[in-house]
Amino acid sequence: MDEKRKLVEIFVGRAERDGYFPDNRIARTEHRPSEPVGDLNSFETSSHS
Repeated sequence: MDEKRKLVEIFVGRAERDGYFPDNRIARTEHRPSEPVGDLNSFETSSHS
């Protein structure tokens, strides 16, 4: 079971880093610049102000 859990953690961490989770908006803008990020940029600026 430990080995399977380790694989799951690696997969989840990789997915998080690549921006597959909608919560991780900053990572999505970093790793996928080809996607339209207009609303993501407005989200970032509004959260900083």
